[in-house]
Amino acid sequence: MSDSISLSLGGNFWICLILVPLAVGLFGMAVERVLIRPLYGRGIDYPLLLTFGLSYVMVELVRIAFGKSGYPFDTPEVLQGARQYRRRLFPALPPVRDRRRRRRAAGALACFWKRPVLA
Repeated sequence: MSDSISLSLGGNFWICLILVPLAVGLFGMAVERVLIRPLYGRGIDYPLLLTFGLSYVMVELVRIAFGKSGYPFDTPEVLQGARQYRRRLFPALPPVRDRRRRRRAAGALACFWKRPVLA
């Protein structure tokens, strides 16, 4: 929500990429402390129902505030384009020159690849 507000006001994509998760985390901590924590002594259904109800309320508040269509913004030049590797598309990022960084990036990507199941 604050991401689209900041971008519509001419904000920087990279600053929003850092600030919005922090804002969402603070909101989540406040909801947990104020709304969910008082329900800990009760049954397991109460926090679950509160969470579902809160999600519906938040979705509708966002629709009321911003409408059903989103705010368009251009993709940053660094993130434009894609490359195909083994029938999968990856963002065309600038090449990594450092070997350590390249190994870390390859290791991070390997976590998301499906590995064959050995019987």
